[in-house]
Amino acid sequence: MPIWPGKASWWETGTQNGYHAITQGFLIGEVIRRITGRSLGTYFKEEVADKVGADFHVGVDPKHFHRIADILQDQRPAALDEVNPFLAMDPESIPARAIDGLDMTEEDMASAGWRQAEIPTANGHGNARSVVRAQPRWPMEAKPLG
Repeated sequence: MPIWPGKASWWETGTQNGYHAITQGFLIGEVIRRITGRSLGTYFKEEVADKVGADFHVGVDPKHFHRIADILQDQRPAALDEVNPFLAMDPESIPARAIDGLDMTEEDMASAGWRQAEIPTANGHGNARSVVRAQPRWPMEAKPLG
């Protein structure tokens, strides 16, 4: 039975499972909130990023907005699509369907609302060093890589 009216299921009920790429982060965030009383963004900052010195944010304080680069629409010719696996992906594949329909514009992604929103699987903000410092050892231990 389809969950949304007018939308067919991607597989026969009971044969597979899956969550939308964005939904997964909210589910994990809710578990963290119920256990700790903190949002995922606050928990990540206090328990991971601050402890390892990672300049990474899930939900950005407006005082840091001047440090965020804008995301721009890809202007490359279609002939280069094979270079980007997301552009070359079969539009009927599960990964393509999971990211389809987000309809985000450059203006949306540069908005204060987007930058402040705690969307765990979609809008973490950081630099390469912060990702290296925070991700590999979390959640096993919160020690910087060096």
